[in-house]
Amino acid sequence: MNLFVKIFLSIICPIVVLSQEIKIEHIKTIDDFVDAVSIVADQYKNIYVIDAGTNQIKKYSDNYKKISSFGGYGWGDNSFDEPTDIAISFDLFIYICDYNNHRIQHFDRNLNYVSTISGKRKEYSFGYPRSIAINKQGELFFIDGENQRVIKLDAFRNYVTDFGGIRSGKGNLYDPSKIRIDYDNFIYVIDGKKLISFDNFGSYRASFETDKHIVGISFYNESILLLEKDTIIVKNRKYEDVNIIDIKNLLQDKENLSNLIMRDIFVFNDKLYLLSNKKLFIFNITNI
Repeated sequence: MNLFVKIFLSIICPIVVLSQEIKIEHIKTIDDFVDAVSIVADQYKNIYVIDAGTNQIKKYSDNYKKISSFGGYGWGDNSFDEPTDIAISFDLFIYICDYNNHRIQHFDRNLNYVSTISGKRKEYSFGYPRSIAINKQGELFFIDGENQRVIKLDAFRNYVTDFGGIRSGKGNLYDPSKIRIDYDNFIYVIDGKKLISFDNFGSYRASFETDKHIVGISFYNESILLLEKDTIIVKNRKYEDVNIIDIKNLLQDKENLSNLIMRDIFVFNDKLYLLSNKKLFIFNITNI
């Protein structure tokens, strides 16, 4: 089924308001997971999905064929105890939050182990890393679940700062679950029903609250896409609601969503990836 979603993009300029339509078309479903939690793609259009149910990372080609999987339960290198999120740098290094092992594991583009960012360090400490993101400069941001804050490391993985913790004022985080970075290097943190935005230095920018818990966030041109239990909320950069999309209306075969839990959303190279605990739904997304 094709869904035409009209998105109004406001430009801060007297009188000028642009309107844009996007087309979303369901093209593929991958049914291959025990308990999937996170998705990302690299610049070669390979897809990586974290399956926390098997403690594995599964890699698929641009034609959606499984290339490999790696990991498994454990404490050593290449093993995980409830991986929660994955990020890929522009030089194709892969970083994975290893939640119960209190660390972030670092791999190269061929999925060879490189190093570990441990939760017990001289400069800082963290526990239960929940989510991770990398900006254009290669700086790494991750959620320290133990201390309810975001930690920033530079491109050489040296500690720079942390923010969102106690005494952060409007930017104070209570239950942060996911972090993402947009095209302008602005940082967005999901905190229950609230989305909080920071600049690249960790200074608070803005926030807003929704009616339901937010589980995922991605970006398409000038739009922000928020994933809730059964809907996608489309907002403009003023955080105004533009459209609310019922996920059932996006699917060709009217999949029974009652047994699925929506976990993540990701837009890349005119593809929209909608991840549930059991299935990955793939859509074309284009301007018309």
